[in-house]
Amino acid sequence: MQRVTLSNDQVLIQVVPEFGARVVALIDRRSGRDWLISGACEGAAGDDAAYGGAEARGWDECAPTVASCHDPNWGRRLRDHGDMWGRPWVSEESEGALTYRYIGEQFAFSRTLRLEGPKLLCDYEISAGTSGTKLPWMWSQHLLLATRPGERIILDGVSSWAEFGKEPATTDVLGLEAGLVQKSYGKVTDRASVGIDGSDGGIRLEWCDAQVPYCGVWMAFGNWPTADNPLHQMALEPTTAPSDDLEGARLNGTERWLEAGQKEHWQIEIELLPPKTD
Repeated sequence: MQRVTLSNDQVLIQVVPEFGARVVALIDRRSGRDWLISGACEGAAGDDAAYGGAEARGWDECAPTVASCHDPNWGRRLRDHGDMWGRPWVSEESEGALTYRYIGEQFAFSRTLRLEGPKLLCDYEISAGTSGTKLPWMWSQHLLLATRPGERIILDGVSSWAEFGKEPATTDVLGLEAGLVQKSYGKVTDRASVGIDGSDGGIRLEWCDAQVPYCGVWMAFGNWPTADNPLHQMALEPTTAPSDDLEGARLNGTERWLEAGQKEHWQIEIELLPPKTD
């Protein structure tokens, strides 16, 4: 599959448009570190596709749900990890940036990636189709981080974990021997600044609560997807709802709604940090 590259002297990213515009590389050129879980783009394009260990790579966008669920307004069972991953997106002209759009029967979604020094600005838009049906939705940025045991997990500007389940069990990246599998949700207060600090640099994701009010934390430090063949990964997920699926978002009142002709916009800022000096 073709990879499209955007780079400057500090950051390099690569996108695969035909596979959900998946970002397959997010490299700090100063250290050579790729912050994303690498691997082949695997997965079926059908509505019954599953998103498991083989599919969990890189950075995808999840909407109108994350986990599969049935929704009466959509009139169907919503696909695992949303409609958009693993399916072709179309390119749109965008000077000095990468803009791709997913065009579905019921909604459209676009993402523009632009570099400013060590920062990657991610601008999003979702819009309703022309059917006239009012549709509920949620979105999550599914950026799977390649972390290393001993690194620190930074969760500044996020709190109220117990309101949505459990507080993250650790703020240290653990090894596979920990056997820890956990998903937590917190509420953003004003502005989130979450990420990883390591010996060879760090990463930060920042966004404001007015646009994206929640943060999900996924930790798989052993025992996932199976105890016999575990993967080591985690994700810090800007999300519009503190729920694994749209059904849960509707139950707790955090779903959003799209009407014909309506559009919503938001931005996530990602910064790659250089190694700390003594």
